[in-house]
Amino acid sequence: MNPEPTTAAPTDQRHAALAVPTGGILEPVFGGLAQLAARVCQTPLASIVLAGCGEAWCTTNEPLAAAAVPLHDPFSKYTLLAPRLFEVTDATLDERFRNLECVIGTLVVRSYAGCALRTARGDVLGTLSIYGTTARLLSPDQRASLMLLAEQGVAQVEIRAHLAELTILSAAQPATPPPASAQVVAADGGTGFVATITDRTDLVTSRDNLRDVETMFRNTFDQAPIGIAHADRRGRILRCNQAFCTLLRFDPGDLVNKTMGDVTHSDDVARVAAELKRLWNGQVESVDLEKRYLRKDGSFLWVRMTTALVREGDAKPEYSVEYLRDISARKESAEELERVHKLLMTASRQAGMAEVATNVLHNVGNILNSVNISTSLVVERVKQSKAPGVGRVATLLLEKGQQVGEFLVSDERGKRIPEYLATLGEQLMTDQQMALQELAALRENLEHIKETVAMQQSYAKLCGVTETVAVVDLVEDSLRLNAGAFVRHGVTLRREFNEVPPIIVDKHKVLQILVNLVRNAKYACDESGKTEKLITLRIDTAANGVRISVIDNGVGILAENMDRLFTHGFTTRQSGHGFGLHSGALAAQQLGGSLHAESDGLGCGATFILELPCSPAEPVRA
Repeated sequence: MNPEPTTAAPTDQRHAALAVPTGGILEPVFGGLAQLAARVCQTPLASIVLAGCGEAWCTTNEPLAAAAVPLHDPFSKYTLLAPRLFEVTDATLDERFRNLECVIGTLVVRSYAGCALRTARGDVLGTLSIYGTTARLLSPDQRASLMLLAEQGVAQVEIRAHLAELTILSAAQPATPPPASAQVVAADGGTGFVATITDRTDLVTSRDNLRDVETMFRNTFDQAPIGIAHADRRGRILRCNQAFCTLLRFDPGDLVNKTMGDVTHSDDVARVAAELKRLWNGQVESVDLEKRYLRKDGSFLWVRMTTALVREGDAKPEYSVEYLRDISARKESAEELERVHKLLMTASRQAGMAEVATNVLHNVGNILNSVNISTSLVVERVKQSKAPGVGRVATLLLEKGQQVGEFLVSDERGKRIPEYLATLGEQLMTDQQMALQELAALRENLEHIKETVAMQQSYAKLCGVTETVAVVDLVEDSLRLNAGAFVRHGVTLRREFNEVPPIIVDKHKVLQILVNLVRNAKYACDESGKTEKLITLRIDTAANGVRISVIDNGVGILAENMDRLFTHGFTTRQSGHGFGLHSGALAAQQLGGSLHAESDGLGCGATFILELPCSPAEPVRA
């Protein structure tokens, strides 16, 4: 796929003509440049095209099959006209490319960057391009690297052009022995002759050009913005550029006779060595991984390392080239994110535990109110008891002494004593029954307090421990912890419990979720202002376990809030903290399940659905 003929073409066609053999297939070195461009820029595809001569397409690891090479590259004509770099961050948003085959077809090219292969005299030899399948923008280092690789491509063409010129000049000379000054000594001790170049000026110019190209190549290596190092099979550092030394804070002389293992963090040595062994054994084309380098001052540096073997034609590789990019900032950000995530998880869990404890206190408080009422009734009944009358009757009878019989028969007061005692007995029996009833209620309420506190303590002790439990028991526990609130707010409960298998789960996490869902449903019903406040608890089987639904006829949920319900800090209640649903969703995910909501809008109530597996899942990091 050559650049379009309407664009600038090389003004000196000898460069391109001498760069490739016949057949339009570029030498491997040019394909290597394209492959290196793909690796440095982290794209899946790259190409190098020399106008009128050939092209090489490759992935990061191997040449692209001929059948997969596109027939037309719409980006090339713009690249050839660009003074430095032509870049497209999202082809689907660019009117020039959005409907073209390479964008909407099998290649799915979304991003592009390319450099014209332009000589110092302004001759355009072709293009070096990279293609991405996602919208993206190259980093400044990647742009600089791509332009440096383009310069290397020009240098390779220049070298081959000058060598071809020398060959042509040599072949044009007569086969007569050259002057003595041209005689050379071969490696085996014999002598030979080189062709005499009659035009000494051309020879000097060619040598100068070769020296310039060699200088450019060396400067490209030394001045590349990414760390580059060559190492032999044993890992001994053969050469490295300034960026490599700067990243590790070494002077170039400090790395003499050192190996890559000497400057690699001890925790990463074995892992990296195993991957490099696979590379040298031919099992992989390249190695791309993250590792830690040890700096001169003892600190370490996180880098992204890409290593490939360097081959000269079909010869056996003798050394490798490693490219490294500093990723310390990204690693520090990831560690900070992990730290904040752990703090958030702790805060969310504590918030969930606080909600459970708050509900326990509310429930116990309500029970204590009943205890206080029962105690007050008993005390008041005892104060009003007729029992003192028994003492007064006894005192009166004792005063009559031996005349007590006559007193009971003849005296009007004595005649009323049996009737009084009968009435008093009935009253005392009534008082006794009432006291026994209130004492029974008091004992029942005290047992209720004991059970509530014991239940909360059992959940706290078993936090993080899985056990086999009945789903109905978990739901009933969550209702008991909210029982007082239901009574205060006049909420009716409906239970729709279907037969489901027991589950193996962390009870505390499930209770934390359910208590919050039931409590939210109560608030939703209360805020709706409806006369009938109804919460339905439903238990069903699910595809991979059980499903618990908390359904209310409360205020409902706005459509625009549905996607934010489980976001940390989001709440529609003035007194809400935004932890409950977020921590509940995280807890459900850690249990291997899920938590989601459904609502038809304001005033239509809401349904929160918790799905849990029957068996414990591997812990999931949220």
